[in-house]
Amino acid sequence: MKNHTALALIALVFGFIIVSASIGVSLLLSAGRSVSSDSSPAITFSMKSEHCIQGERLNETFAICVPDCSKSGCELIETELRTLGSAVRTLTGEQHSLKPVSNMRTLVRYTVTGSRLSAVFKQETTKEFEPLRDNRQLHEELWKSLVRLLPESYLRDVSELHIMSDGPGSLTSMVIPDPQDPLLRIILIDIKDWSSDRGVNDAQVVLDSIRINTAMTVMHPSQVSTQEDCTVSESDFVCAADGSILSDFAGLHWSAGDYETAAALEDIRQPELTDARYAAYLEKRSNFVNPYAVTSPEYDLAETMTEFVIGSRPSNERPVDRKVLFLYTRPEMLALRDFLRGRIASQ
Repeated sequence: MKNHTALALIALVFGFIIVSASIGVSLLLSAGRSVSSDSSPAITFSMKSEHCIQGERLNETFAICVPDCSKSGCELIETELRTLGSAVRTLTGEQHSLKPVSNMRTLVRYTVTGSRLSAVFKQETTKEFEPLRDNRQLHEELWKSLVRLLPESYLRDVSELHIMSDGPGSLTSMVIPDPQDPLLRIILIDIKDWSSDRGVNDAQVVLDSIRINTAMTVMHPSQVSTQEDCTVSESDFVCAADGSILSDFAGLHWSAGDYETAAALEDIRQPELTDARYAAYLEKRSNFVNPYAVTSPEYDLAETMTEFVIGSRPSNERPVDRKVLFLYTRPEMLALRDFLRGRIASQ
């Protein structure tokens, strides 16, 4: 089963690795980088009361809808997340069996207007994929499932949705910059992973939506440095700002040895690295949530974010627990967690 999200941050906004032939860049954070003592860059999510659904209230500090436990209680949320969380962990636990990205194809491109899919541009494809390309109703259902799990400010930054498929393989979704405007994002989702004969694949949608939210957080303008002297891996990259979530996460939780391991495993298109990545995870399983997190700080943050959202607060016994606990120290991430948990439980 395939099960990862490729996340990109280029130009002014991206820091996650894109796994396609045309986009293959990554953000390099220096091992041992110190954590800034300054206050963290502010993130607000631009939601208003009218964006909240039944059982929610507006967190005015971060402008995001969160469950109103004072009125409805949140026991149902905990119950729902225990059930769905088990399914999501099953997906993430199979990371080591991923196939390399090979035959990714875009079937349909939609422009996004607010929360609606508007203009549609169908792509040439084989007869095998034509039914998936032409199923507008399913596309709308998948988009609706994703929209519910995106804060308003993140949704506003999405310019296009691409329905794609690489067949049985490894890629389930991507976030890339809009080439027409690098401050806007294009989201790509794999229709075969996000759906089945029974309809929407809830566990996959939840997993990828958390990762998409992580990418949108990391690419938030307040999280990115534009200083020319910032050490980066690509000339057209900028790096994470001091005090940003990604910078602090890497500075606290990534050692020189972790970077050396990641450098040898970063090309996820190489099938021979699949087993090597899993072997590296087994050696460091107390440090990482799952095998795919070994790939880079960016992916580690996304995988840690998944456990942060669907799981309970861990103890402080293992390094991987401390990574999850790091996110509890960021008020904006706690607000995003509350939003996602409430919306996931009510899906």
